[in-house]
Amino acid sequence: MSSSHLDGERKFGRRVNWLVEIAFTLGFIAVAMAAFELSFIEPPKKEPVSKKEAFWEAAKSILTKKVSPEQDERAVPKAKHPYQLVYIGIGVFAVGLGTLAWTRFSRSRLAAAAVALGLIAIAWDWAVIGIGIAVAIFILSSLS
Repeated sequence: MSSSHLDGERKFGRRVNWLVEIAFTLGFIAVAMAAFELSFIEPPKKEPVSKKEAFWEAAKSILTKKVSPEQDERAVPKAKHPYQLVYIGIGVFAVGLGTLAWTRFSRSRLAAAAVALGLIAIAWDWAVIGIGIAVAIFILSSLS
């Protein structure tokens, strides 16, 4: 193995593993955006309603559900906020670039990390749940 292979092969004066570095950076940016999404997405503000109006709205909704039952509201998925779509898109791009870099270049560990960061950004809600379960298991196992 030559020494040029160890420090990143160079072609025409540029490093070959630039794709790996771009994929890793994009994956890191996507995870950072996902981590701070609550800082950028504000819940919709509800207008203050009097008790009388709230009562009549509740009564109307109960009567309409009994008269004409609608489909279950949980069956319809919520639309994603554009901010979420941006970091999911960046995560998908990082996974694609990381996979391409993994197949083309020699730095497979950094490419694998880029793919992992992209996948974490794509499934951020599930990653947070998994981390929470792992921390709970760790705390419970250290107590006994």
